[in-house]
This record gives sequence, structure tokens and C-alpha cells, in this order.
Amino acid sequence: MGKRTMEGGLSTVQGAGADIWANADGFHFLYQIRGGEVEAVVRVTSQEPTDPWAKAGLMVRESLSPGSRHFTVAATPAHGAIVLGREFTGQRSSVDFGSDLTPPYWLKLLRQSGFLSAYTSRDGASWSWVASEAMDLTIQRAVRDPRHQR
Repeated sequence: MGKRTMEGGLSTVQGAGADIWANADGFHFLYQIRGGEVEAVVRVTSQEPTDPWAKAGLMVRESLSPGSRHFTVAATPAHGAIVLGREFTGQRSSVDFGSDLTPPYWLKLLRQSGFLSAYTSRDGASWSWVASEAMDLTIQRAVRDPRHQR
């Protein structure tokens, strides 16, 4: 089971769930509803190898629906930093390999002018581009879906 703790303005998230993959996702997450341009940064300090494809990272998602369109930059235990996304609602997610980094490292996701971009960094100051996607995600009103773990 996943959980979130707050200490001194810092959120720590321990994830759980089935996966972010195929045509429907099931995972533990912390979210904010945000429109317009977004810059989000997270530091992955550790990751237990519960599965070679376990993921910890950042996502822009059209809705909370399991088959929602999304763009994600994530750390994995066996494949380093990856970018994955679902271009069309209900279709399979696709994956692009990013880098062979191991924690600790930083991930950044930018949404600007209809483009989503993913970056990695060892120090949080110098960033390496991983991938970009032209994807205009219209943020839909958040609707709680009982199939999601929160």
C-alpha cells in the first residue's frame, strides 16, 4: 500500500499499485490539478527493486481515469530513467528509454506551448534532455475513480 508523508514542506511518497502501462493504469499517486504551463521537479533518492519496471516520477495526465492520456518521466530499478505516455485515451502506453542513471537523481517535466518535455539531472542544476512530445492535454475535472489506489 502506498503512502505520503509531509515534513518541513517536503513530501515523501511511497508508491504501490499494479502498473502504469498497457491501456489502463493502477498506481498510488499524489496530484494537483494544474492548467497552463507546468514545471515540476522531483528527486528520486531511492527505489526498491520490487519489479524491474517499478516507476517513481512525474506525470501530466488528462484525467484520473485509468485509461487517460498521459506523459510521464520516471525512474525504474532496472532500466534507469524512462519516458512513457499514452497518446490516445484507452490505448496502450508507449515507452522511450532515457538514461541508465541510478538513484539519487532528479527528474523534471515541463509543459510549455503544447509540448511536454522530460529531463534528468545528477545535481538538480545541470539538466539533460530525454524526450519531448507534442501533446495538448486538456485537463479534465478530477473525478474519483474507485478502481484507482490513492
